[in-house]
Amino acid sequence: MVAANLPPQPGRRGADLALVVMILSERQSLKAELAEIPRQVAAYWNELENGSPRRTRREQLEWMIQERERRLTDVRARLRAIKHES
Repeated sequence: MVAANLPPQPGRRGADLALVVMILSERQSLKAELAEIPRQVAAYWNELENGSPRRTRREQLEWMIQERERRLTDVRARLRAIKHES
C-alpha cells in the first residue's frame, strides 16, 4: 500500500496522513476501475452477440459479464463507504 511507504511521523498526525493517502489512492484506483468495467462488459457483450460458434467461449463470456457486473456493484459500494469514511 502507498501508506506503508510514508516516512514515520510522530504522534497521531502521521497515522492520519497515512490513512488519507491510502484512501485517496484507493478511491482513485476504484474510480479508474469504475470507468473500465462498463467498457469490458460492452466488449464481452459485443463478442457474445457477434456469435462465437463455440459453446465454451459463449459460456465463458457469460460468466465474465456476470463477474464484471458483480465487481461493478462491489466497486460502487466501496466508493460509497470511502465517501462516508472521509
